[in-house]
Amino acid sequence: MKHDRPILFPPFRLDPVNQRLNCDERVISLRPKTFGVLYHLAERANQLVTKDELLDVVWPGLNVGDAVLKGCVREIREALGDDPTAPRFIETAHRLGYRFIAPVIGADRSPSRVAVDELPTPVGRESELARMQTWLSRSLDGQRQIVFVTGEPGIGKTTLVEAFVERITQPGVRVGRGQCLEHHGVGEAYLPLLEALGRLCRESGGKRLIDLLRRHAPSWLAQLPSLVDDAGDAAGQQIVGTTQRMLRELAEAIEVITVEGPLVLVLEDLHWSDYSTLDLLAALARRREPARLLVVGTYRREDAASRDHPLGHLALELQTHRLCASLPLADLSEEAVAEYLRTRFAAHRFPADLARVVHQRTEGNPLFMVSMLDDLVTRGDIAAESSGWVLKADVSDVALGLPENVRQMLEHRIDCLLSDEQRVLEAASVAGQVFSSVSVATVLETDVIRVEDWCDALVRRHHVLSPAPPRELPDGTPATCYRFNHALYRNVVYERMSASRRSLLHGRVGYALEASYGERIKEIAAEVAVHFEESRDHEKAVTYFQHAAENAANRSANHEAEILARRALTIGARVSESPERVRRMLALQMTLGSALIATKGYSAPEVEHLFGAVREQCRLLGETPDLFRALWGLCRFYLVRTPLDTSRGLGEEMLAFAERAHDPDFILQAHNSLGAPLFHLGEFERALTHFEHGIALYHPERHRSHAYLYVQDPKVVCLARGSLALWCLGRPDKALEWAQEAIACARRLAHPFSEAFALSFGAVVLEFRREWRAAEKLAEAAIALSAQHGFPLFSIMGVLVRGGALSEQENGDRGHQMIAESASAAEAAGAQLFRSYGLGMLARAYGKAGRIKDACAVVTQALALTGSTGERFYEAELHRIFGEILLRDGAPENESRAEACFRRALDIAIDQRAQSWKLRAAVSLARLYEKRGRRAEAHTMVEEVYDSFTEGMDTADLHEAAALLGRSV
Repeated sequence: MKHDRPILFPPFRLDPVNQRLNCDERVISLRPKTFGVLYHLAERANQLVTKDELLDVVWPGLNVGDAVLKGCVREIREALGDDPTAPRFIETAHRLGYRFIAPVIGADRSPSRVAVDELPTPVGRESELARMQTWLSRSLDGQRQIVFVTGEPGIGKTTLVEAFVERITQPGVRVGRGQCLEHHGVGEAYLPLLEALGRLCRESGGKRLIDLLRRHAPSWLAQLPSLVDDAGDAAGQQIVGTTQRMLRELAEAIEVITVEGPLVLVLEDLHWSDYSTLDLLAALARRREPARLLVVGTYRREDAASRDHPLGHLALELQTHRLCASLPLADLSEEAVAEYLRTRFAAHRFPADLARVVHQRTEGNPLFMVSMLDDLVTRGDIAAESSGWVLKADVSDVALGLPENVRQMLEHRIDCLLSDEQRVLEAASVAGQVFSSVSVATVLETDVIRVEDWCDALVRRHHVLSPAPPRELPDGTPATCYRFNHALYRNVVYERMSASRRSLLHGRVGYALEASYGERIKEIAAEVAVHFEESRDHEKAVTYFQHAAENAANRSANHEAEILARRALTIGARVSESPERVRRMLALQMTLGSALIATKGYSAPEVEHLFGAVREQCRLLGETPDLFRALWGLCRFYLVRTPLDTSRGLGEEMLAFAERAHDPDFILQAHNSLGAPLFHLGEFERALTHFEHGIALYHPERHRSHAYLYVQDPKVVCLARGSLALWCLGRPDKALEWAQEAIACARRLAHPFSEAFALSFGAVVLEFRREWRAAEKLAEAAIALSAQHGFPLFSIMGVLVRGGALSEQENGDRGHQMIAESASAAEAAGAQLFRSYGLGMLARAYGKAGRIKDACAVVTQALALTGSTGERFYEAELHRIFGEILLRDGAPENESRAEACFRRALDIAIDQRAQSWKLRAAVSLARLYEKRGRRAEAHTMVEEVYDSFTEGMDTADLHEAAALLGRSV
């Protein structure tokens, strides 16, 4: 190993000729290999030098272990008087290598500079580091920890986190890092977490992690196709990720991973995060199972607030429930500035007032402080001499002539760069906060080695960039990567370019990514879409936004799917008219429609507007597949918003369309869609027939995608709605069986919208069966799942059933309140479906509480609704409830009115062949007859209905009938 130039890092000087370390006039002898390690590190000041590199350079061709290297580093620290816990010269990068952190002067006497994001020891942050160490210790004991590090730009969030990570000394700790990227809109769902997992799986021990993901989180492994390299995983690639499945799988997988070793996840710039990533953070925080897990997220509060990003609300909610910790970073104190001067400029001879002047001028912002000192060094006002660093200007004049703010300082620094270096930064600013040398070289149409030389110079001399972990290209080739030391550097460079140059470079980046990723380009569709959007290549932008929206939909990231589809439609309007454009726009509208149903509910006016517009477009084009989906969307809209006759007509149109097309998939959905309005219209037998046809046509593998194309799984819906029809028809046990199978089926699919549907309808079945506690429990599950994923209508339905169940369990006031809240929310959402049912429950609760006047008013309103909406499945029960309320009043004249109500209930139930409603009406009327002494007539009437039942003998209704008849059950 040949050393040919002296290196000065005051007060020390490395003499390569004599292999000596000098301190002023004193000579410190080092062993040759120890000197070689020190010289190699100092030559690469502020760069991470890996252990392997040091072993290869200092011990070429020899098989030397880490222990020998550690011994040399220990000797160097003793010679320099360096404390490894608070290093001034050599910093340990845990598990990776070492970094020489003192400012150095080489033969050209050009001082090195340290950027704020590279500070080895973040000055003024000792207490923050201590707190983070405390959270780490708790996580090592199995107490999962979620920590948010917050602060303004340049405050040192990344510096603090990097210093913390590099100080982790506990053996076996895995550290995964993910970066949220600014996409000028929503990005790929789970992007930072997928990045962190990908990196962990490529590190030492990654094969074991892949095995754990394959076993416990296959839907996550399916999102990382570069890690799927054998036939055994081929099936895994077909797994469709869903919000609930992915949340549950990764949460459970992390718990398994942390059994084998602690895990630290670092997620940076969460103010740019996608909504699904926040859902996962919330899920990880709320789980109670032990896990040796520490999640550290950084974000800027002001950016999150200005973008109306939900992160701030999530952090506040988690903090309120003590499920996370917050670590806000304040500006540095004057004492911290003085400490930084001592750290950066070892053995300096600055005036005592310099720290005060720097603090006043920069207000303690670390980035501002470093930029100011960099400029002073560049101007020669701060210089290195043999005796140490000195201030050559008068301290009172030190700030004169400096730019007034950080942005101007950064612009001044960029202006001083070579033209080639500026061109590299321009291309890099377009490529992203983190970028590869390959992408920049492709954009600049130059050699990748030259780009890396320029980037290394920007790292070594100017500190605009820092090395980043290498990325693996789709063909398996590792690519050298860099990152901007701060987003402000990137923003300044990006905004200095003309609009035309930005557009040109964005286009080149887009094409470079296409060439690099090939068939796997859909994995980064959102990122590529933005590049083509900025380059004004609208056709390609629409293509990739469509892929990104489909990616989000396949992960049940409905909010992201909605935003991406809207963005694609907006850009698509600028594309020239063609059959391909029409086809694509229709597909995008279908994707948007499904997302809208999930996020805003079936009855949202936007749903009618969108599907109605698509229907009109399709009619001009003929009977295309998109017309069928448009009819489906409108059928669902009018089902929930009513009138139900309109929904039935659309269902019949769908069935005719499907039969003309001889398409079994369409026929399945048509039966599903037509059965729904028929049930609510009170045509229970016809409805059940359609549900049975739908279930018979369903094949799990073939129809798995229907949960995303049509928002919900068709078998789950047929089972759930069919369970209500079965109950009405007098088959309460079969109804419960179907309801339970609907829930089980939805959970097997891990499709949250379908599960919320099944839970809500299952709760109604239990309410019909008068199993109040079980109904309440299932309703609570529906509410929780709906709140987690933002399904408003199922939340409303869950609150309704829970309120009704509570009111029957002597918790009247709370129950009344919940039913009323549900009714108000349904009205606000424009949802008419189940409203008469909800009002009937409220009337029943009021009657039980003795509020007869209120009960009569509410049940009258419910009966009026049956006429306007056509919803008659609960009509018989409404008349029966009205009769019971009238009897509670006790007025003699109400007895005949009550009898009329019961007879009307019987007539409706007979007409609908609804044996369960008929039994209830018969029992109510029989009790009235018994009171009048007409016992035989009463018994005959109830006996005829009771004997028609072949199941459900243990249900409350049949128990009451048996008791009235004097039979034992």
